[in-house]
Amino acid sequence: MELDLDYMTAAQHARFELLVKQWSAYKTLNVDDYARLEMLACIMEEMRGLQKYVNRMGTTYEVIATSGDVQTRPRPEYQQLVDLRARLGVIMNALKKNASLPEDELSEFLQG
Repeated sequence: MELDLDYMTAAQHARFELLVKQWSAYKTLNVDDYARLEMLACIMEEMRGLQKYVNRMGTTYEVIATSGDVQTRPRPEYQQLVDLRARLGVIMNALKKNASLPEDELSEFLQG
């Protein structure tokens, strides 16, 4: 199968190749699976960068309101991370269809 992955960073491409190798052991991949793995690789690498940022900067920041009060607001990067995690779950559920992947191995796979 010929895919156009030129837009991917080296890290995303390496993650994609690893995901294809891992998932191929559990199911015969079709065109939709390759597309999902492509999205998954990009999401996982973006999550990695956002998680590093949130770890360093925290989930909130403070601003001074016009009244002079200090307000705490959630960081947009943290919300992006939350949204990406939700998308990750949807993609993983779609990939698990017709896969012979035991639940305990799925947990290990997601942490790798």
